[in-house]
Amino acid sequence: MATRIYIFLIILILPASGLAQGGPPPGPDPPIIDYVSVDTATGYVYITWKINPADTVDRSVIYEQIDFAGQVIDTIGKDTLEYLWATSKAGYGAVSMTVASDRDGYKLSPLADAHTTMFLTIQYDSCEKEMKLSWTPYLGWDSIVYVKHEIYVSVDNGPYFTIDQTDYGVHNTVHNNIEDNRRYCYFVKAIRSDGAGSFSNNACRQIQHPLHPQWINAEQASAVGEDQVSMDFYIEESGEVTSFQLYKSDNPGIPLFPYEIITDVSGPTL
Repeated sequence: MATRIYIFLIILILPASGLAQGGPPPGPDPPIIDYVSVDTATGYVYITWKINPADTVDRSVIYEQIDFAGQVIDTIGKDTLEYLWATSKAGYGAVSMTVASDRDGYKLSPLADAHTTMFLTIQYDSCEKEMKLSWTPYLGWDSIVYVKHEIYVSVDNGPYFTIDQTDYGVHNTVHNNIEDNRRYCYFVKAIRSDGAGSFSNNACRQIQHPLHPQWINAEQASAVGEDQVSMDFYIEESGEVTSFQLYKSDNPGIPLFPYEIITDVSGPTL
């Protein structure tokens, strides 16, 4: 009896990986951010970027990055590669921005590497009559292209002019010879090797120095026990100062040095 042999051919058709996951295929590459900056006239945040010429893109999605997560701000057309965000956040801290490319029928691109604005703060030292400036670094450029900072000031709402510059790794400076009853506004510009720049927020201070007393008289000094001295000073009353620095020296002929600050002085006698 003849033996029959049956051969079955099974053809498996495997779907493409994108279809196997039940979603759209991978989208375009992430954009490349050129820089972010603060508009010194409005305080708004500006971002500009580039798209891979080989990618087909229908729109760009703008994000603020907070705690390494993107929060959508706006969506704009494919032909626009810059965006001005009308926000006041740059006046209260550094702002991180990023962007993604979107194409119909495809997944959204990954987020671009975020860039972060500088945040400038100022502190006035009335004794030294100097303004101390410090700012956070610009984040997004590497040290090869991040060259320096330029520091600008405006006095009484006049034109801005440069007062100093620092290397990219130095984030503070001091402005000396500050005058009373004037308004000072500052910003910092981070500069890249190709000349492109990013601006910080504006930081302003109205200098209202209190009127000093015209004289202070030492009325008396008396020993109290073995290790205390009682002192009286009489202060001219037209002054507006309420805090005073006491100086001392351990021996005659030795320079005085700061000993104690006395605050909340309300009358002519201290």
